[in-house]
Amino acid sequence: MSTLRTSMLRDRLQELLQDLLSLLTGTRASKPRQELEQLATGIIDYGRMMKSHYAFSSVIVDTRELALRFRESRRTVQEALSLLHLQGRAEETDLNGYWKLQI
Repeated sequence: MSTLRTSMLRDRLQELLQDLLSLLTGTRASKPRQELEQLATGIIDYGRMMKSHYAFSSVIVDTRELALRFRESRRTVQEALSLLHLQGRAEETDLNGYWKLQI
């Protein structure tokens, strides 16, 4: 089994275990806000790089790809993108897991 596939399976298992723990305890494990803000800044920086390198008019990112790039769970990336959404810097697209960044 490839390393990438093993990593993806490990991440998915970790997310499922976190969901199960959340259901059992009635709480939701989440990253501290400062860490989410750092991740959100990294996502915006990545979007700027994509825009300048490929001369895109708008930048669409995939939560799965960002999770692999930043070595975070998809849930954490989703939370960072939601934070960016609250700041008016990202919006969810019609495609599940894809977001448009406001660069």
